[in-house]
Amino acid sequence: MRKNHRRNRGRRPLWMYLVYVILIGGIFGATTYARYTSQVTGIGTATVARFAVNSNVDERMTVAVPTEVGKSASTQFQVSNIDADGKVSEVALEYTTQVAFVGEVPFEFALVDMTAENMEKNGTRVVLKAGVGDPTNLIIDSEKGTFPMGVPTTHTYKLVVTWPKEANDAVYAASTNAVTLKVDISQADPSIKETEPSMAE
Repeated sequence: MRKNHRRNRGRRPLWMYLVYVILIGGIFGATTYARYTSQVTGIGTATVARFAVNSNVDERMTVAVPTEVGKSASTQFQVSNIDADGKVSEVALEYTTQVAFVGEVPFEFALVDMTAENMEKNGTRVVLKAGVGDPTNLIIDSEKGTFPMGVPTTHTYKLVVTWPKEANDAVYAASTNAVTLKVDISQADPSIKETEPSMAE
């Protein structure tokens, strides 16, 4: 009798084991679900999505400038959301083109949008136009261009630098002038709804 009593004392009711199993299952289930939801949430973030850009403009590229009064010099370049491996950016992008000038000749600048679709709609479209005026150091930023996410897109531009005919003072003949070009690309603000995948109006 005593043995049976001890045996019964060592036994635990079946419902206690069931509760134990449910608790353990709940803990592992919660952990697995947390990992899963973390991964799913991460798919839409910039830390996971590919940020692909490509441009034939170096970090800051020196461009051609005219050497005679009344003449122009041009430099063509491209900006794209396709990287060197052919991968397309999985996030929407925006960019600006920056022109910097150091010198004395009062050059005039025109950034022309040469992208085929924009030329068809608007002809030759100038997205930046400025004159130096007085001898100075000048930095000009163009309006923003945009790329939609996941859609392979390339924009082509031409920067035209002109030496105005009226700027014919002899002092400019021996002057040193330099124009540089830079493209700044970043992820577009996801809260801003894109209406056009370019600088087109």
